[in-house]
Amino acid sequence: MSTQTPDLVKSSPSALRLGLIDWQPTVVLYLLVLVGQFLVNGLVTGILYLSLGESSEQIYQAQTNSAFVTGVFIFINAVVNATIGMRASSLSGAARPALTASTYVTTVLFIILGSVFWWLLVAAQPLLYFTGTATYPMGIDSWLFVIVAWIACDGAGRFIGGTGRCVGTLWKRSFALMGAIPLGICAVLAPITWFVLTTVHKVGLLGPMHPAYWLLGLLPLVVCAAGWPLTASGHIRRMA
Repeated sequence: MSTQTPDLVKSSPSALRLGLIDWQPTVVLYLLVLVGQFLVNGLVTGILYLSLGESSEQIYQAQTNSAFVTGVFIFINAVVNATIGMRASSLSGAARPALTASTYVTTVLFIILGSVFWWLLVAAQPLLYFTGTATYPMGIDSWLFVIVAWIACDGAGRFIGGTGRCVGTLWKRSFALMGAIPLGICAVLAPITWFVLTTVHKVGLLGPMHPAYWLLGLLPLVVCAAGWPLTASGHIRRMA
């Protein structure tokens, strides 16, 4: 009787399958927080609207609030995926490239859901007059800056989480994080700066953004480029 050796390469799970393991609780929590903060803000501004009447000083910021919540979730998700997520996925026996690619699946889900919610809130602004009678002009360029900011949040989370996982001793890890955390924050602030300056220019408060500000894009580029190797490298301690 002959036996065949199983093909481990073909039998190993794909990156998409690994990334979708237990994704429902994370996405449900994200949607609950996203919708919850919108309802709370809408309730507060609605009460103020009924109490004080229409005010031109109230600015419609529902879409920027949702973008902030999405960015926070993407950052935390990236930190978790670069540390605990890699350890848990390593039990599948998949190769490191597949393990690393799987950690980006939930990030893509957050970006897609966040974008859908962004455009829904932009389109619903006329119906939500009680949350703000004034609005900033939000176009495709504003949304693209938000996308870049979300990608920078993912890169910063991986950069910080991967640095903490790859560096061995406690002292070395502390010094490495002292440099990684400020750099990750600056990487996220770069597209936010573009967003603010272009939005302020649209309303006529400032002139066009100086071209030198585009050089800030080097920060998220470096951080995101380092996120992949930092997520993939380092010793993966097996979970008990």
